Amino acid sequence: MVPENNAVMIVEDERVSRKALTELLRGYGYKAKAFASAEELLADVEQGNEPKVILADVDLPGMSGLELLSHLELKYPDLYAVLITAADGETIDNFCKQHPFDYLPKPLNLGRLLSLLDQPRCH
Repeated sequence: MVPENNAVMIVEDERVSRKALTELLRGYGYKAKAFASAEELLADVEQGNEPKVILADVDLPGMSGLELLSHLELKYPDLYAVLITAADGETIDNFCKQHPFDYLPKPLNLGRLLSLLDQPRCH
């Protein structure tokens, strides 16, 4: 079941991954909008597009996914985000303990991602 507010912003610097994830989510009924960097997403937000759900790669050029989400959660406390990363470790675990976000390792488990997006806090 796709949440009523089904807009998802994706921040992924790898073009192939960004395009594949966008198309997959659209195929499941989400309004996915993709960005190659945190700065691109922030420019879109400044144009009045309020983020509700973000999928953010951790390792991005320029501002990292962790920095992006830390910045956005101050202005948008209801923001829901899922960090996507090939790295695992203490930094990600500590970040998720201090912030109300989830994370998924790469390669992504699509079923798990859809399950996270379908949770009530994403509506």
